[in-house]
Amino acid sequence: MEKINTVEKPKVMKIWILLTLALAGLQTQILTGATPNRYTVVELPAAAGADFFVPRRINNRGEMAGNLDFSTGPFKDNAHAAFYRQGVTVDVHLLAGGHTNLTSQFVDLNDRGQAILFVEGDTDGRYFIYRNGKLKDLPQLPEPYYFEPVALNNAGWVAGTIYVIPANEVLQAVLYKRGAFRELGLPGVASESADINDRGQIPGRHGGDGVIFSRNRIQDLGEIDSPMRINNRGDILALASPSPFDGGVVRFKNREKLVRLPFQPSAINDRREIVGSMTVFDHDLNSHGVVHVGGITYDLNDLIDPGVAKVIYAYDINNRGQIVAWGRASTGRWSGLLLTPDR
Repeated sequence: MEKINTVEKPKVMKIWILLTLALAGLQTQILTGATPNRYTVVELPAAAGADFFVPRRINNRGEMAGNLDFSTGPFKDNAHAAFYRQGVTVDVHLLAGGHTNLTSQFVDLNDRGQAILFVEGDTDGRYFIYRNGKLKDLPQLPEPYYFEPVALNNAGWVAGTIYVIPANEVLQAVLYKRGAFRELGLPGVASESADINDRGQIPGRHGGDGVIFSRNRIQDLGEIDSPMRINNRGDILALASPSPFDGGVVRFKNREKLVRLPFQPSAINDRREIVGSMTVFDHDLNSHGVVHVGGITYDLNDLIDPGVAKVIYAYDINNRGQIVAWGRASTGRWSGLLLTPDR
């Protein structure tokens, strides 16, 4: 880690430094005790025939990608990938032609409205790029290799992992960029990708260790074994080891010490706001969506009108502070939720 050089101050400055530190400490106490943002909650509509829409990603334009749940009808128990824009939720799965009788799910979403989705087939699966109401095949590798994309950035670069089938053996973390695949790890060392930011930094695993792949470099992440998300500042979010029920950790860029999180994190934005869920008694319906701001974790249910909804899972947060979640509406039905900060 790069160390910050310190310069010894003249003795005549000691009183001024002590006074400055005292004022800074007072300011920190005031900020710590400050009231956090409250949120307005909106139920998100489902597409025709679906029970509800579960939003998993939200971009900085307010568009969302997620899945539709069906308990009745021709798609019963088969989830469908869906896309939300300006009050309308579209069943994207129906654009996939002959695969409509099976399931699909979204993988990731960027600020250009591009999204990756996986559609299960009769004998295999296919990956598509969705944009502006159309699907485009994401290139696949010849057998016995199989490319599994996990994330894309705003330049349209796709991070993923190559597997060897049918053994499903992990082979190599890769970047798909401008029509070509580039291997990220060292030859002969198993590696995986987890996410990608706009700087092209890709967190993942290399030889069993947590790393960041960046510009032909492999940076070891030390205590972090399995990174899951990275923001554009280079901050890394991960589940705690050895069990995700132990909570999570975040490593802010250029800070060696990890920050422990008392919940299971799911996303971090560029303002270092983190969302996730806190499971009580290891039961889904006892979970609470949370937001971590300024070093403090808040139950989202304490920051909304309790008569509107209960937030069970918080999945993603954009740079405007909007949070996508899932929970129970005041009517008693399950629903995808959009939480927008009041400010």
